[in-house]
Order: sequence, then structure tokens, then C-alpha cells
Amino acid sequence: MFKVKIGGEKLNPHQIAILLKLRSGGEKASNLLREMYRFGFESKSSFYTSLTELKERGYIEVDEEGWVKLTEKGVEAISKIPNLIEPKIKSIMKYISFIMESSKPREGERYISIAEEIEDVSELEEYKRFLEEELRKVEEKLKGWRRVEVE
Repeated sequence: MFKVKIGGEKLNPHQIAILLKLRSGGEKASNLLREMYRFGFESKSSFYTSLTELKERGYIEVDEEGWVKLTEKGVEAISKIPNLIEPKIKSIMKYISFIMESSKPREGERYISIAEEIEDVSELEEYKRFLEEELRKVEEKLKGWRRVEVE
């Protein structure tokens, strides 16, 4: 699991996911937990450990009713996250591409796509938008390249 260093403190992917989810506004901890299960939290304890660490470090506040919201420090951290995780994500994507290429189905085997694994309609629509945006970026990048024929 990778970590991102922000102002001398390291945040793990679970903590980053919580911060990014909270950027659209405060949320009840119980609702946040349900949402985070979709993003790789394996247990309540991993969620609450991440939440507690973020609170202790001053990135979030949790009120008596269980509402979680970003502090000024949390808002500042969110502004830095995209630039800090981009190189890590590129590295992970290369690794995933390698794994996917190396594990292509052999004759008689069938590859299961990510889309086949998504069962929620809104999540599938979100995945479609993500792929469309990624394809647009690829097409834009390809416009700047030109092919050179090699004899």
C-alpha cells in the first residue's frame, strides 16, 4: 500500500479516500463507512482507525452526533493530493497493465471485465464516464504524436 507525504505526515490510501469523499461536505460517520466499503475498506476497524488518525492529526472534526467534516488543514491537504498521487497512480497503472496483459485468457478461457463485476447502475454509469474521459485524454494525446514508418 502506498502512502503520500503531506507536510511531513504520511497518509495511506484509506485516509486519502476519506478526505476526498469529505470535500463535497460533511457526512455522518455511518454513511461514510458504507461508502468507504465500496473503496476497499475491509473492516469497520480499518475505517475507524483511519478516521481516528485523521482526527488526531487535525485533518477532520467529528461532532457528538457523528458528523465528520474537514478542518482547514484537511481542505489544504486535499488541494495537494492530486499532484502527490499522480506519479504513484501512473506507476500502479503500469503495474496493473502488466498484470492484465500477462494474464490474458488462454484459448478456451474467458476474461472478466471490471464492468461485468459492477452491479450498481449508478456505479456502472460513473465507471462509463470515467472511461469516456480517459479515452478522450488518450485521443487528445495521440493527436500530438505522429507515426514514423521504419523500414
